[in-house]
Amino acid sequence: MSWSRRRMLAGLSTLPSLACSRLRAERHPPAVPPGVQVSLPVVHRSDPEGGPRLYLVEDHALPLVSLAIAIRAGHRAEPTPQPGISGVTASMLLEGMEGGSRTELLARYGDLGASPGTSTGPSLLVLGCTVHRDDAEAVLSLMAENLRSPTMDATAFDRTLREHTLWPTVARGEPALVAGLGLLSASLGLESPGASLGIGPPRRLEQLDPETVGAFLRGHTTRGEATILMAGDVDEQRARTLVDRALADWPATPEPEPTSSSSPPQATGQGASEGPVRSRTVLVPWPTLPQAFIAMGGPRAPYGHEDEPAQAVASTLLASTLQYELRTRQRSTYAVQSRVWQTLHGDVLQLWVRVDPEATRAAVRAVRDQLRSLTGDRHFSEQVVAEVRTSLEMSSMLGFHGPEATLGELVRLASAELPADTPQRRLAWLRDVDARRVAEVIEHDLADDRWCWCVAGDPEALRSAGAALPEDGRLTRTPEALLGLA
Repeated sequence: MSWSRRRMLAGLSTLPSLACSRLRAERHPPAVPPGVQVSLPVVHRSDPEGGPRLYLVEDHALPLVSLAIAIRAGHRAEPTPQPGISGVTASMLLEGMEGGSRTELLARYGDLGASPGTSTGPSLLVLGCTVHRDDAEAVLSLMAENLRSPTMDATAFDRTLREHTLWPTVARGEPALVAGLGLLSASLGLESPGASLGIGPPRRLEQLDPETVGAFLRGHTTRGEATILMAGDVDEQRARTLVDRALADWPATPEPEPTSSSSPPQATGQGASEGPVRSRTVLVPWPTLPQAFIAMGGPRAPYGHEDEPAQAVASTLLASTLQYELRTRQRSTYAVQSRVWQTLHGDVLQLWVRVDPEATRAAVRAVRDQLRSLTGDRHFSEQVVAEVRTSLEMSSMLGFHGPEATLGELVRLASAELPADTPQRRLAWLRDVDARRVAEVIEHDLADDRWCWCVAGDPEALRSAGAALPEDGRLTRTPEALLGLA
């Protein structure tokens, strides 16, 4: 049968927890109802000569359209001496139009029922919102004007710059983030992992001025560098018409920038020229931290790569196994959490837990024991693997549940300029993942001798962890160094 969104959401509540100790056949969740078939919507992509590119998903269930203009002004486009300029530029877009204020700009959006937002990533700077279909043309034109003529008022710029220069100091108090940066340092061999996420050191950000930021933006607001993303109640012909009208006044090619404003961007992103850190383990001293943060993981294939679905299944199984071991058996943590970092140097899988300092050694040892056990087990239960596949299939479908969620999926496609059929191809690859393939991935990608670590904690926690962590190549980094504050 074909699952509707309503059936899919109802089905999520019945999924098993996958809390299995060693994934043996005798420990498996209830059977999945036979014949479950998840389908994804069709993504339309058009690439007219001279741009702009269009990604579109039609969804006529509601009279809403989520739309965005993305330009290739992400962190990879940042000039070498100006890390963080992309984020500052994105923030300035919401400070007002040229000659106007933030209040006036938001009022113009509000009159159309829109609330704009910006984001930046390795490749793109994105301005987007959701509106009624009847206002889509007016809002898209307003966003195009917003990108071409934002305010560079000195007062607004100083306020924005101050927020960005203070952010690393605020992040200094977030142990989960600091531990994640330590894991990036170990996984990618980076001296300054914050730069791989577009975090500009305050001393560099303070050198920016409105003219430099304006020149950076103008150099990327061209039809050739723009991608329009739409999801909702609009067909392809109408979408193309809206795009052509909105960006009619945009130049076709980049405008020349003053030679003093930048130097050529690095081809492989900030920090690529740094020498590798010869360590798979980073220790972060944090004397006042009441609990230790243990982050672990390593490089992962990006979305759209054939290996990524199998890695997703394997990492989900691993997280479930560790959850059972650390929470149910040891009772040393509440949950094993996971995320995937998207950096200038590739994607990195991170699992992390919080434990009391005296439990750090036992937790690290348990993780390493599970890694060794899993890499030596070539006989995973096909039923367990099938359960994880179904869960991930449903997650894929949930990613297209409604215009706003769908817009996020389109941003992911546009970031890597992926083909329109990538979601369907990924779903097919996911369905082909079996127990044998999972065993191969675990043996190669999750092996103990490839696993990277970061432990942040007080002296007792670091001593406790040190007794169980790999002995070769440990590195000690302070939170300030990881955040670019040192």
